[in-house]
Amino acid sequence: MASMVIVLHVAFYGKSLNNESVVYVYQTTKYSEIEERLRPAIRSKLHRRAFDFYASRLDLGKRFKTGFYKFDKKESVIRIVRRLVLGEQTPIKLRIGEARTLPQLAGKIASQIATDSTTLLRAMRDKQIRKDLGLPLQVADNDKMYLPV
Repeated sequence: MASMVIVLHVAFYGKSLNNESVVYVYQTTKYSEIEERLRPAIRSKLHRRAFDFYASRLDLGKRFKTGFYKFDKKESVIRIVRRLVLGEQTPIKLRIGEARTLPQLAGKIASQIATDSTTLLRAMRDKQIRKDLGLPLQVADNDKMYLPV
């Protein structure tokens, strides 16, 4: 009985990946694509079964969040599934070169994250969002905006 408990503990809480794994989850991504991306990195058959069980238990197929996820090989099955369900993404480094207008800025940012430029531009023009972020409320007619450095 004790050995069974140890095996289950290792399956769910032990290191579950052979190597670091990166998963990009977009709005159009299906659960099977996430599984496909993670499956080769999962350490053993025992960990795969634990992943399948826990993912179905938390209804991961319907509840995963979009974003960029980088899973360390030390992470457990439970941690991986919870991160996908809760949307605990890995921070990214966003580099923006020169952008003179809001549409240019939206295009540069959208090419680096999982969103389209029109949605981002709409958010940039939204006065309430700008107020919440402490940005100037008025934008020139040609969409030029100057941010202090």
